[in-house]
Amino acid sequence: MREHNKDKEIGEIIKSDSLKDIVEKGTYKNIISLEDTKNIVDIDVLDKCIDLLKKCENICIHGIGSSLSSI
Repeated sequence: MREHNKDKEIGEIIKSDSLKDIVEKGTYKNIISLEDTKNIVDIDVLDKCIDLLKKCENICIHGIGSSLSSI
């Protein structure tokens, strides 16, 4: 896992950034976001939720914008 070090965090994208800097910063921010999400997931609760979903007759999935489901 990537170390969370506040001193080494990459800053926000600014107008003078090169294309390489923008890609690096965007990638870094996405990786940190995914790792933060992983760290707050309670596997036992997630497992119980999956068991409940398996018992459902119908499951409705809704989304807006980039979260819009194509199912």
